[in-house]
Amino acid sequence: MTSDPLEDEAKVQKAFAAYTAHKFRSIAAAARHFDAKYDRVKNRVNGLPAQPGLPAHNLLLTLHEEKGLLIWLHRRDALGTRATVQELEWECNCILKLRHTGPEEPPLCGSHWTNRFLKRHPEFSLRTENPKELERQAAEDPIALSRWYEDYNRVVGLYEIMVGDTYNYDETGIRLGTGKKEKVITASKAFRITAAKDTCRESATVAEVISGDGVVGPPLVILAGKTIQKRWCTQTDELPGNYLLAVSDTAYINDQLLLEWAIHFDKWSKKRQISKNRLLILDGHTSHFTRQFIQFCDDHLIILFATIPHTTHICQPLDVVVFQPYKHWYGQAVARAFRNGCIDFNKMEFLQALHRVRLDTFKKSTVLSA
Repeated sequence: MTSDPLEDEAKVQKAFAAYTAHKFRSIAAAARHFDAKYDRVKNRVNGLPAQPGLPAHNLLLTLHEEKGLLIWLHRRDALGTRATVQELEWECNCILKLRHTGPEEPPLCGSHWTNRFLKRHPEFSLRTENPKELERQAAEDPIALSRWYEDYNRVVGLYEIMVGDTYNYDETGIRLGTGKKEKVITASKAFRITAAKDTCRESATVAEVISGDGVVGPPLVILAGKTIQKRWCTQTDELPGNYLLAVSDTAYINDQLLLEWAIHFDKWSKKRQISKNRLLILDGHTSHFTRQFIQFCDDHLIILFATIPHTTHICQPLDVVVFQPYKHWYGQAVARAFRNGCIDFNKMEFLQALHRVRLDTFKKSTVLSA
């Protein structure tokens, strides 16, 4: 078995540090203790740099941190949602910020860091991802989908995952005060009939999860704002306690909120878990596959499985079957509120209506159909 250059150099660095700290009387003793190569430890003591292809002394990240990034890149590659240069640099900067303790600004990776990183790890390279014409993508869908389902069956068999431990996650955006078009009975001959059903331009995001045996998990509800206001929930007596309510500047999900949802999902799904592992199907959007999110799922035996890009309208259960009636019942709730005298369908009205919308939408037959 070939040795790992990163692990070998880590042993050398430990032996070198221990010897220079006078913990061992000789270089040989330090090398033996850490199972490091004597010649390399001696070279470090004499001031010689690491061999070509091995980490240098002035690396921005530690060997352990770089190894974590490599694991993340391999996972993204295997999931078919390959990381961009910007995402790699962002993850590097996140690591630097997390371990920074001083009052000054944390260091950031430079413009040449990615190139140096890829040179140290030649198993990865920069390749251009060419966009396909939609017609070509559509023509290839049957073949791609067939392979996707083969991979799905292989993963389910490999990890022995039961139907009840298979989950699908997806998000949908909602305009708070926008109702739907309705047919009404009138004697008016006017060409265009309108009603006030668009009083709030704010948006919200609702993330839902369903299981293969027809069970619906608690949602993540994201509203626009800096902090959650108590007044939003003062009239919301029916909002269950297992809802995860959050805010973001744009009302869209972000990396931190996705991680919070994963923690929430893990606690809920563990209570009904049968298999050793759980399978989580979600679309291949890159924002879903940050290093922290993948690491959390790995640590908690949640197997991630991504849908093929541009095929969510075919193989995303929530998107295909559930979110259409979801929007229908939400539109009904907005229209009903305006008929009852509501003049501003804001966050309070939205939260008050949401639970009833979900009850109308998530029939067990609908979930199983999805």
